Amino acid sequence: NQLYPYQIEAHKKIIDEFNTNQSLLLQMPTGTGKTEVFCSIIREFRKRYETKRIIVLVHRNYLVDQIQTRLIKKFKMPVGVVKADEAFSLEWQVHICSKDTLLNRNYDLGYPSLIVIDEAHHSAADTYQKLIKRFKNDETKFLGVTATPMRMDGKLLSGIFQKLIVSDPISSFIRSGYLSKLKYYAIDRLDRSKMKVDSKSHDYLEEDAYQFMHNDRIMAEITTAYTRYANEKKAIVFCVNLKHASEVKERF
Repeated sequence: NQLYPYQIEAHKKIIDEFNTNQSLLLQMPTGTGKTEVFCSIIREFRKRYETKRIIVLVHRNYLVDQIQTRLIKKFKMPVGVVKADEAFSLEWQVHICSKDTLLNRNYDLGYPSLIVIDEAHHSAADTYQKLIKRFKNDETKFLGVTATPMRMDGKLLSGIFQKLIVSDPISSFIRSGYLSKLKYYAIDRLDRSKMKVDSKSHDYLEEDAYQFMHNDRIMAEITTAYTRYANEKKAIVFCVNLKHASEVKERF
């Protein structure tokens, strides 16, 4: 599978840094192919350590499916999955794992050569920490990938990862033609102080977020912004849940 030059550079940096570090955090902007980079690292570790497994930890089932498809179709690698309602087999060297399912099931995957943590800004959560302790030994390498190497709750990632590898800024990718030019608009003066935060995930509670986004002003702003800035062009609207998505659809 062919990588872009900047992805090849990121791959080389990771391999080089693993010579002196056990755990690395890679930051790359959304849309620049973090998945491609860590898939290429998986491919290399799979060849180097043929008798050891590789684990990819993700926090959503749809990410399990996406990464599995990418590894099979683009990187031609056979992989297994660990998620609810899915048969488990030890025959695979690479496993893409829902972190909740893996935490709740006592599968013996040994001590992997590599553990990849997708959306690694979540890795300070208790669930990830339990899994890291369960599968970690002195020879296991850890690679976290994220576009945003920080947490809203102030917990530091430096206690998990020894070194941060930072890519070029978004502006550089735009100048090089890898990302489209963009303009950013936001609704101002939104008071989120009354919204509650989940103590484990540190995300806003879904119902609170729904009630907040559901108000008439914000709902009206969504359609108004589309007609003003992107009328008759393709657009994506990120919604809180299916109910919110359905209501936004009705507005359009």
